[in-house]
Amino acid sequence: MKRSASVMALAAPCAHLLTRQWAQRNGYRPWEAALLAWAVSALVSAAVLRL
Repeated sequence: MKRSASVMALAAPCAHLLTRQWAQRNGYRPWEAALLAWAVSALVSAAVLRL
């Protein structure tokens, strides 16, 4: 497995979870929190792939 794949396997889910928790603590609706978490996870995945 390439290094970037193993980093992405950890980084994307962590980013998703942390973003969703942050959004929920800050009053976002559940669907907004999920959408924001998905977008951040995708950005982290893309950034890791560029490593």
